[in-house]
Amino acid sequence: MRAFLAVNLDEKMREKVAEVQEKLKKRTSGIRWVKPELLHLTLKFLGDIRAEELKAFEQHLEKAAREVAAFHLTFNRLGAFPGLRNPRVIWIGTQTGTAQLVLLASKIENIFKSTANFQSASNKVKDTTPFVPHLTIGRRQKNSDLLFPMEIFRESFDCKYALHVDRFFLMQSTLYSSGPVYTPVKEFLLDSF
Repeated sequence: MRAFLAVNLDEKMREKVAEVQEKLKKRTSGIRWVKPELLHLTLKFLGDIRAEELKAFEQHLEKAAREVAAFHLTFNRLGAFPGLRNPRVIWIGTQTGTAQLVLLASKIENIFKSTANFQSASNKVKDTTPFVPHLTIGRRQKNSDLLFPMEIFRESFDCKYALHVDRFFLMQSTLYSSGPVYTPVKEFLLDSF
């Protein structure tokens, strides 16, 4: 199973992010925008992993979830990977909730790093990039001219809505010719406040 761990958005936040995407579509070209129903904040990409491997991690993930209090998450600024001058991935960054996301992602990363028998394809390559909480909203289209003015990155794109984050999910990613489909497999509840 191809899998990842993520914070999913509720319908209201999807609508708010879609509004940001619509504003950007009018001023840019050469970007393939992420469908609102596919928007999520990835905590860790697991790659192809066997169900029995996942079972071994479930208790550790449940414990990690209980060690982080539920929080509110807001988004307000744009960024890009690998950089602003040559963007391949367009994302919207967090305004509040950043510290909690970093803490949660760190706990999750430590679970998988400390398990020598974890055989996910993503774990075979050591990723030294620090975790940057972000929501991917678009990707550069292959073989198309990109128009994405630099001044856009200096503007605020406040979604004016706070998402209550009280859980994260193990998600299955199934790839089809029409695009990916993400299915929640298991939820992990954070400590309530």
